[in-house]
Amino acid sequence: MATAKKFNQLLGTAIVGAALAVASADASAITIVRNFLGAGAAPTTVGGGNFQTIFNVAADWWEAAILDVHTVTISYDWGAQGGGTLAAHSLLTQGGTPNRETSGRIIFDNDGSTSWFLDPTPLQNEEYSTFTRTTQNLGGGVMNIGRVWTGASGNALGNYDLLSTMIHEIGHSLGLSAANTAFQTEAGTNGRDVDVTAPRQFAGSSIPLDSTTAHIDLPTTLMWPFATLSGRVYISDADTLANCQISQFTNCVLDPQLSVPEPGTLGLLAASLGVLGMAARRKRQA
Repeated sequence: MATAKKFNQLLGTAIVGAALAVASADASAITIVRNFLGAGAAPTTVGGGNFQTIFNVAADWWEAAILDVHTVTISYDWGAQGGGTLAAHSLLTQGGTPNRETSGRIIFDNDGSTSWFLDPTPLQNEEYSTFTRTTQNLGGGVMNIGRVWTGASGNALGNYDLLSTMIHEIGHSLGLSAANTAFQTEAGTNGRDVDVTAPRQFAGSSIPLDSTTAHIDLPTTLMWPFATLSGRVYISDADTLANCQISQFTNCVLDPQLSVPEPGTLGLLAASLGVLGMAARRKRQA
């Protein structure tokens, strides 16, 4: 089992991206401006996929999930993280009413300690054989708390899925960030959880948070603090609702779809910890 290691989340100064800036053209949704810094050396990876292409797909997933008008600029690159660290998100600037992150930075590990799978077809999932949905009633009705791919083969087997990690880290920029004052307020109100309120769906739900970090304490969610070796995790309803509540987004799509839909025949998860607990995990962003 890989060693779990805590991520560091720092509040720094704004960074100007140099190599690439891509923004969504849809003004009716959040806009994630993507700045590839291009300063870090790419590590040895498998799969043959493109770093920037995969990041764009990850950002597209969140733009499909949240349709409120808001712009956040994310600078990203390769950089040494060390040990069991996969990636680190830093909030750079925040503000507005309601308070939201307006710029951030994400650095993905390139020190050789992380075995990365870069999917050449990130909108497809042919490297994984089993897709599982998980649901739970968190107080406001039965909601989805997990969309997880397992049964990896080929280059996905024995490696960490960069797409999943990118979707996770971008999720921190949309609310679940320890440096975000809106998160600090929510996490400190009525216990360490996110209390979902109307007009968001599943109002009355309480989404549990990790005891010390800006993560969801449900092992099948995308925003759980550990990554799974040989697995792929998509955005669950709980992930979207947590960010929507913290950042006061109200136009939230709980089952976002890109060009390739989820499979029609889905497996059932008998025990949330059963499948994920046997896989190697690494600590995600604090």
